[in-house]
Amino acid sequence: MSTLPHRLCPVALLVAAGVTLADTPAVLWNFNEIPDSPEATLSPPPAFGQGSASLLGGVTASFATGVPGAAGGRAWNITRFPTQSTAPGTAGVRFSAPTLGLTHPHLGFQHRFSARSSGRALVRISVNGVDFTDLHTYESPGPDLWTNVVVDLTTIPFAADNDAFAFEVVSVFGANTDRYLATGPSSTYAPSGTWRWDDVRVSGDPLPDAAVEPRVLVPPSGRIVTTGDGLRLGVGASGAPPLRYQWSLNDVELPGETRPVLERASATPADGGRYQVLVWNDSGSAASDPAEVVILPPPPPYHVTNCAALHQAVVGPEFSRPAVEGIVALEGIVTTHTSLHASGSLLFYLQDSTGGIAALWKGASPESLPPAGTRVRVVGQIAQANGVLQIVADTRNPLEGVTLLEADLPLPDPVDLDVALMSDPVRMELLEGRRVRISGVTLDTRTPLFPDRGANVTLTTSDPEAKVILRVDGDSRGARVDLAGQPKPVGPFTVTGIWTQNDATRPFTEGYQILPTRWLDLVPDGRPPEGAWTAILENPIRPGDALTNAFPEQVLLPGEGLRILAEFSDDQGPIQPGPGTALPERAWVEWNEGSVSEEGIHHRTATIRFVASDSDAGILHRWVLSAGGTAATRRMTWTVYVPTEGEQHIRLSEYLANPTARPQAPGFNPLQRDDWPPASDAAVASKLTSWDEFVEVVNLGANPANLGGWTVSDATRTRAWLDPEDPASLLPPRTALVVYGGPVGHHEPGIPSPALAAIPGPDAVPSTDGLGLNNTGDTILLRNADGRLVERIVFGSRGVSGEGSMVRWPLPNGPWTPHAEMESGRPASPGTPPTEAGWTPGGGPTDLNLTCLVERDRIHLLWMPSPGATYSVRELFPGAQGSRILAANLNLGEYWVPVGTERLRLFQITSP
Repeated sequence: MSTLPHRLCPVALLVAAGVTLADTPAVLWNFNEIPDSPEATLSPPPAFGQGSASLLGGVTASFATGVPGAAGGRAWNITRFPTQSTAPGTAGVRFSAPTLGLTHPHLGFQHRFSARSSGRALVRISVNGVDFTDLHTYESPGPDLWTNVVVDLTTIPFAADNDAFAFEVVSVFGANTDRYLATGPSSTYAPSGTWRWDDVRVSGDPLPDAAVEPRVLVPPSGRIVTTGDGLRLGVGASGAPPLRYQWSLNDVELPGETRPVLERASATPADGGRYQVLVWNDSGSAASDPAEVVILPPPPPYHVTNCAALHQAVVGPEFSRPAVEGIVALEGIVTTHTSLHASGSLLFYLQDSTGGIAALWKGASPESLPPAGTRVRVVGQIAQANGVLQIVADTRNPLEGVTLLEADLPLPDPVDLDVALMSDPVRMELLEGRRVRISGVTLDTRTPLFPDRGANVTLTTSDPEAKVILRVDGDSRGARVDLAGQPKPVGPFTVTGIWTQNDATRPFTEGYQILPTRWLDLVPDGRPPEGAWTAILENPIRPGDALTNAFPEQVLLPGEGLRILAEFSDDQGPIQPGPGTALPERAWVEWNEGSVSEEGIHHRTATIRFVASDSDAGILHRWVLSAGGTAATRRMTWTVYVPTEGEQHIRLSEYLANPTARPQAPGFNPLQRDDWPPASDAAVASKLTSWDEFVEVVNLGANPANLGGWTVSDATRTRAWLDPEDPASLLPPRTALVVYGGPVGHHEPGIPSPALAAIPGPDAVPSTDGLGLNNTGDTILLRNADGRLVERIVFGSRGVSGEGSMVRWPLPNGPWTPHAEMESGRPASPGTPPTEAGWTPGGGPTDLNLTCLVERDRIHLLWMPSPGATYSVRELFPGAQGSRILAANLNLGEYWVPVGTERLRLFQITSP
C-alpha cells in the first residue's frame, strides 16, 4: 500500500447516528435523481459539485432505499464481497471529490451494514488521486442500522484546496483476526452481504485567500512496474477552477492525457521514462517535478530455481517429490557423457553452483544430446523416478525444452565422498545429482571384466561397514556407458561419477550409488604429493574479506591482487610442475628449486601472483595448479571472479549479527516494526535474535541495479534469495535493500527502504533461524544470479558490536565500525545512510601517497596533505576483525604510532 508523502497527523473520526455538519458541501451524492442505467449504477454522478464514484474489488451495485425520514430517498447498494479470509482491504467504493477553494475539509457519509456483511470498514484517503493511505477503521453499530461517519481532514497535509483529493471505504477483517466478522451477532459472514451509502459529501469552509494561480501540491511519484501490469500516476494541485492538465513523457506531450490521473491498463516498455504534468488556468501555470517510471520485462512463465532449493524441498519424512507447482527453470553444466535413457528420450545430469539434478528431455532425438561441459538451461516440471529428482522437459510443450548456452566448459570439481555418512539420507539427498569422487576403492576381479549390460557392482572401501554400489548404466538389452565390457582396475583406484539413487519404496532413503559415465572416470590410485596452500589478498580496496585465507573461491576488484602460496611434499621422490596447470595470461607462477629434508621428504613451493584489472570485469577465472610426484599428480583448483562494472557498485554496507531481545536496550527492534510483540512473550523472545538479524545491500552506482536471483549466505549455506519478480530486487541508485531474518509474511519492518525476509530459494520453506549469523563471528557472502561471489565479509568476535550493527565508515569502502561509535550514537540504520552525508558514489579510499617509516620505537606515517583538508588515522585488524580510530581531524600530513609486538599492522588514512 502506498503512503502519503508526509506523515499523517491525528484525525478526528466521528461515528454516530444523526450527527451532521452545517456547512455547505463542495460535492454531494444523494443517489436520488439518477436513472437506473448501467453506467449510473456503476458510477453514479454527484447531485451537487464535481466528482466521480466507482466500485472496487469486483463488487456489484444497485439502488435501494436510503436513510429513513426527510433525508431519505435512494441509496447506493453494493454486494459480492470477497470470500471468507481472502482479499481484505480490496472491496468497497471510491469517491474522487476535489476540495478546491476549501479549508478545514472533512468528509461524511451514511453507511448501512446488512447482518451478513463485514461489520468493519477502513477509510483511506489520497491527495494525488492514485496513492491511498489507511486513515481509520470503524465498526458497525449493528445490522441494518444507518451510521453517520464524519472524518475531520483539517490536519492532513494537502487535503484542503486540492483538485485530486479522493477517499475510499473498504471491508477488512475483524480486529486481531484473519477473518471477516459478520455485522449480526448471530449471523455468519457471506459475500452476498450488502453495504449501502447515502448522503456522501466532502465539505469545508471557504478559503478566504484561496490560490488563484495553479500550484502543484503533490507531484507524481516514480514507479517500478512490470510489463502488463497497470500503471497509474496522479498529481495533486490547487488554484482557481477550472484547472487544466497536460501530461508529457520524456518532454513529449501525451495526447488526451488531460486529467489529474494518468492510467495505463497494461504497461508496455514504451511507457517507461520521465513523466511530468503541466497544470494551468486562466491566471497562470505550474509544472510538476518529473517522475521516473521503470518498466520491468514480463516475468517468464516459470519459476527460476536452483538444484539446492529443489533438493531441500525433498528432504523430509517421505523424501518424495517436492511441492513445486508448474514449470521451473534452472541452468547448469552437463556432467554426463552419454544419454542414460534407452530410447525416445534423453536423460543426462547437470550441475549448478548449488547442486546437481537429472534432466529428462522427453521426445528429444539422440543428436540433440548436449555434450559434457555444456552449460544449458532446462525448462520443465519436477518429478521423481525411483528416488532420483528430475526436471522433465517435454518436446510437446512449447514452453519446455533444453537450450544450449555455452560450450567446452570444465566440469565442476567432484566432491570427495565420505562413505561413513551414507547412513544419513539428508546429506545423501543434497549430494544426489552431483559429481562425487571415492578414492582407495577396490573391486572383486575374479570376474575381470565389467558386465556388458546394466549391472550393480559392489565396491570395497576403507570403511568395512559401508556398502557402495558402482552402477554400470543400462538394462537387459545392453549398457549405455563405455564402461561395459572393459577390464576392471586391479588394486586400489579412484572413481568419479554422479551420485544417484535407485529406491522404489517410500521413504526414498536407500539405494544411493555412484554412476560413472565413461571408462576414464576410473583411475588407478597412486599417492600424489601432499599439498597445502594459503591465499593472501593484496592492496584491498574494500576491507572485509580475510586478508589471509584458504578459500577456494576468491573475488577481486580491479586493482586488487591475489597471491597464493602452495606447498607440496612427497616422500616418494622429486616434485615437478605438473600437467594441466591453467592460469590467466597475466598471472604468473614461480616454482622454487625444491629441497630434501633429513628425513628424505621432498619439498617444493610455488607462488602465484595476479592483479585484477578493468579488463577482467565480469570474468570468472578458473585456476588450476598441478604438481607431479613419482606416483601421481596433485591438483589445486580455485575460482577468481572480478565483478562487472555495475556489480562493483553493489556493497554490503551494514550487518547486525546479535540483535537484542531486551526492550530496554537502545538497539531493541532495529527494523522499527510497528506491531512487534513484546519480548516478555517467551515464544517471541526466543526468536528475536534470529528474526532481527539483517544485512544491508546498497547500490552506489548511478543506474538501477537488478539483484533478481542474488543470494546472501553465511558460512554454512544460502540463507536468502532475492526474487526476480519482486520489485524490491531492482535497486535504484544510492538506495539500499535490507535482507532480514524474518518472519516471512507478517511483522513487516517499518524502515523506509525495501526489505525482504530470508528465504533460501524460490521453492524453499522459509528458514526458522533467519540469516544464521553467529555472535562470535561468521562469514557473509553476496552472490549474483549466476552464483558468482561478488563480496565476502569475514568477521570474528571483534566484528560483532554488543550495542547494535556494524557499518562501513567513514566511506562506503571503509572498514567495519560499530554503529554506536559514530557521532550519531545510533545503534543501527537499516535502509538509510549511517550519516547525513548519505551514500556517495564510488566509495574508493582517498588517493594519498603514504610513506611508512619505523623509527626506533615508533612508526612514522607521512603523506602530502591538501589545503584545508582534515584526516583520520585508523588501524585495521588483520582478518577483517574490525578496526579502531587512532586520530581524527588532523590537518597535518603525519602521525606517530608506537611500535607493537604484532608482525603485521595495517593503517588507513582517510579524508575527512
